[in-house]
Amino acid sequence: MSRQVRLVLIAFTVLLCLWTGKFLAQNNATMPLQESKDQGNEIILVLKPHSGVSVKEGAFHSADKAQTELVNRQLKDSEATVRKISIPAQEQSSAATEYYQILLSGDPAKLLENLKKQEWIESVYLKPKSEDPGGF
Repeated sequence: MSRQVRLVLIAFTVLLCLWTGKFLAQNNATMPLQESKDQGNEIILVLKPHSGVSVKEGAFHSADKAQTELVNRQLKDSEATVRKISIPAQEQSSAATEYYQILLSGDPAKLLENLKKQEWIESVYLKPKSEDPGGF
């Protein structure tokens, strides 16, 4: 390979690295999953152990579909997304607690109220919105 070709490849690689770093800094500054949902609301929940409920493709699933049907309908109507939050397990913890995040842009009151009534949910809360540290 000639020296000129190597220099062009090196220059291209450097430019690509710089552009990628700038792009990631702009688009991934605080939240990775399309996350802010226009600075919407975030609900955090914990499923009861052995509830038989899981999350697949952005919805709750259970062998008994009636168990999750109302919640899934509300998620769909409010265009909310749900995903499992990965938390590294500690060596001392016995059973792994599974946390889930629901992101929605509208009013969370009805969904939150319904989630609190579900027997398969151990705890649920509306996460307070964070303040912009540079906004003072």
